[in-house]
Amino acid sequence: MATKIIFLLIPWITPVIFLLSAQIAVDYGVHGLLGFSIMGAISFIAIFFLQRKAIFSKFDDSFKNFLYSLYVIELCICISIVIEIIIKESFYYFFSIINVLFIIVATVVFIFLQRINEKLSISIVISGLIFSFLIPTLVYLKVSIPTVYSGLHFLATDMLKFNDRYTWLLVVTLGIILIAHQYLYHMFYYKGLDNQRAFTYLISSMVWLVVPISLGSLAFLAKAQAVWPDLSDQVSIMVINRFGGQFGQMLFLVTSIFIIITLVTRMLKDFRKRSQFKGSLWLFVHFILPVIVAFSFKITLLQVIIVFGLVWGPILGVVLGGSNMRKINILGVIIGFSVSSTLSIIYSLPIGILLGTAVSCFILRLVNYLSFHQSKATA
Repeated sequence: MATKIIFLLIPWITPVIFLLSAQIAVDYGVHGLLGFSIMGAISFIAIFFLQRKAIFSKFDDSFKNFLYSLYVIELCICISIVIEIIIKESFYYFFSIINVLFIIVATVVFIFLQRINEKLSISIVISGLIFSFLIPTLVYLKVSIPTVYSGLHFLATDMLKFNDRYTWLLVVTLGIILIAHQYLYHMFYYKGLDNQRAFTYLISSMVWLVVPISLGSLAFLAKAQAVWPDLSDQVSIMVINRFGGQFGQMLFLVTSIFIIITLVTRMLKDFRKRSQFKGSLWLFVHFILPVIVAFSFKITLLQVIIVFGLVWGPILGVVLGGSNMRKINILGVIIGFSVSSTLSIIYSLPIGILLGTAVSCFILRLVNYLSFHQSKATA
């Protein structure tokens, strides 16, 4: 049971999610942070009800390969952004010989242990849970209690509002994207486990529910202490560097490096297994190009996830639509993506994703309805 829960949580307990939760908190306050956390928890429950084998056969192999490519590119861009943030905001704190040697030795030992025991990927969840609760504790202990409370009182007007319509749209959009991510993860990495009990997904959901809130809460301290980053996804590392102390900084940095190494190792290993992605060109497109994009443009984690949501939303619409004709499903994705892209340019990305998802789902439902009545009439 514990192992199954850990494998469900592997793609979520990562530095990407931790930095993203702080970004959402600093940009959209309590409403955005709670919404992100709740939607992530709901995604585990949703995939439990959606994880029938039929939903993973809605697309042919060639289109699945296309989705896999987009999924890998999205992850690589996000991981590259995290690495860039760590390099910019953290490494100059660790220029002493002792710190550098410790990081190098710990990393080498971790890689060695990982090669000996492949199940060490479980450390993603364990390490992530450790620093998601321990590091905020260290940070808040470093700051006096009166300062924290006065800061929260100061933030009441701009971070405790629930009447922002855009935030409501964003929260629902994040829910769509997170459920779509669950679908993609189960389709590519978690196959054959559609008979798991609801309790497994419920526990995973409860664990996830508190993790983003833990590190996302650092954004409130950032506002209270006037920590203003150039890009909002940098805020949590800046707070850790300023208030986390030497141990907190080292714990965050080393744990993040371990998790990133494990994630990249798993991705490369799975990528090499797929015969359709052989050659240096595919490696460049999936791994080198995302790094170039991440380091060349000033983009945040939330922007990357929302942009890829233009595709993931219509994918979820296909899953909910339930057509058995694969070509129709692909057509539904194309129409949904066209709608979401057009409306995102005219209005906003959340509106585009929401309506693109609804259109793809509606089209497939309509096709199913018409085909059912046509077959009934001919019979």
